[in-house]
Amino acid sequence: MYQQLFFGAACVGVLMAAGLMPLPERENLPPAIAKFDLNDLSLPDSEVVLSDIQAVMDQLPVISARVEEKVIRPTIQRISTAIQPTPTPTPAMPAELALPVSQPQIGFATVVTFDLDTADLDEDAIANLNVLAVALENSPTAKLAIFGHTDLTGSDAYNMTLGQARADQVAAYLTAAGVAPDRIDLVKSFGETAPRVKTQAPLRDNRRVHIELM
Repeated sequence: MYQQLFFGAACVGVLMAAGLMPLPERENLPPAIAKFDLNDLSLPDSEVVLSDIQAVMDQLPVISARVEEKVIRPTIQRISTAIQPTPTPTPAMPAELALPVSQPQIGFATVVTFDLDTADLDEDAIANLNVLAVALENSPTAKLAIFGHTDLTGSDAYNMTLGQARADQVAAYLTAAGVAPDRIDLVKSFGETAPRVKTQAPLRDNRRVHIELM
């Protein structure tokens, strides 16, 4: 006749023999686990008749659950903690290797458009040019190239002159708004030679000044 602790010890022995549960001395377990005794499972004292196979099988889930709670789980937790990698701090970049901070982007529509047969700036054009003038204060190295365009109505010579008048008008307004004249590198007319849309219709998108940041 044997007590149930015999079967608990047998289960543990089988797990160790199968390599499913590490031996304490091999794994350097903490003292609380290394000194673990099967009596710690607090199994009830009751006699088991070896011939009563069904009674033995009924007790195995209880034994297995307590072995898992008191031995297997603490062991897995300890091993998981031991093998967890220690995070490596990211070294600070030396100041001399750090990339320079880029200048702020200029939030400006680089194109202003015009009414038919005029170089006068309308309200939308003036509003955009004011935004550009303020933004250029935060980008001291940026320079401008200003290009005037027309639609395809009118003669080539007339449109070349009108395109130049539009470019000159934009340059003059920016200068009056505080942009230094030496920041305007180029003021040029393309007339009707570079339309956005090739059409003989008086299309507003072709009557424009394009401002390029350099």
